[in-house]
Amino acid sequence: MKFYKVAVILLTTVTISFAQFIDVEVKIESQNLRPQEKADLEYLERQIKDYMEDYEWFDNNYNIAMPIRVSMFIQEASLSGSERSFSGQLIMVTHTNDLQLFEKQLKFYYSQSEALMHTPDIQSLATILDFYAYFIIGAELDTYEPLGGTSIFERARNIATRAQMSNYSAGWTERLTNLNEYLDLRFFRQYKFYYWSIIDQEANGDLENIPETIDKALYYLEEELKVNNRNRYIHLFLDAHAEDLADLLKLYGNKEQQEKIIALDSDNSKTYKKIFN
Repeated sequence: MKFYKVAVILLTTVTISFAQFIDVEVKIESQNLRPQEKADLEYLERQIKDYMEDYEWFDNNYNIAMPIRVSMFIQEASLSGSERSFSGQLIMVTHTNDLQLFEKQLKFYYSQSEALMHTPDIQSLATILDFYAYFIIGAELDTYEPLGGTSIFERARNIATRAQMSNYSAGWTERLTNLNEYLDLRFFRQYKFYYWSIIDQEANGDLENIPETIDKALYYLEEELKVNNRNRYIHLFLDAHAEDLADLLKLYGNKEQQEKIIALDSDNSKTYKKIFN
């Protein structure tokens, strides 16, 4: 169990024993819409929060409890028959800011009379939330075991594949492409595991094994950067954790390891050099 989450888990197990998502912050911006459309979206904010929090997304053996932020920027609404459609952008961000899922052309149908429900059927909005929920959980499970999120990622892939053939097929080809891009980063996904292993070892007092774990982390990062040196998912993670990684390498790493991370992650070289020196 990653130590930085222990406090969150202890505070929530009494009332939310099964939730993988907690303290979900939902914000929908809709300045240009009419009053009724804005009212619908204000109600949707509360529904999305409940939809994400009050559900057991998978068999949670690790007691994972993640705060996330869901932001929508709705630019257009239109009425077609009895259905009101909304178009805009969507961003879902983890509490550590090391994973951001973004789409520019979100479109869904919604009115207050329609409840968000967990169902295997393909739905306009709920299925999109399901897809991103499993994407985030899969990425999180990768940090508990090497490639530990694979089975959860497959749930997301299955959703996207089925949705492509549904009445709500818009956007699903791109979502599946983004998922496959992440899954192809197998060395990076293993780097994440060893990065968090360093933190676990420090928390557990297993200090003598940290240098070896640093070597493993840097090996997998180097192997990934050989073929994907400008990948957005990788650099978002590196940017989010540069200071913490530098502190760890200063305390437990050697000169060679410090020089290696500077060479591998040149975007954050000033941060590393400042802390190392």
